[in-house]
Amino acid sequence: MNYARAQAARADLDAERAATMNDNPQETARPVNPHYAMVIEWSDKDHTYVVSFPEWGDATHTHGASYEEAVRNGHDVLEDLIDLWREQGRPLPQPRVFASA
Repeated sequence: MNYARAQAARADLDAERAATMNDNPQETARPVNPHYAMVIEWSDKDHTYVVSFPEWGDATHTHGASYEEAVRNGHDVLEDLIDLWREQGRPLPQPRVFASA
């Protein structure tokens, strides 16, 4: 999934949430810390920070003009991916866990 598809999926989810929103914010809250990896690297070619998501496949990326923007966009994409996969009934990938030597 690329950034444009993730953003389109998020827009669809946000529209659906707005249509079904109720007074209980706990029912519409998104995950705060999904425990998935984000790799943030500078791209000389694109002059931007590129974010990849190892657990979600090689085609899943986003970007940001600053490191902070890349982190924010990365969080948004992760939340969108989790929401989309859950709505589709797909099992979520297993988060990578740091293992010290």
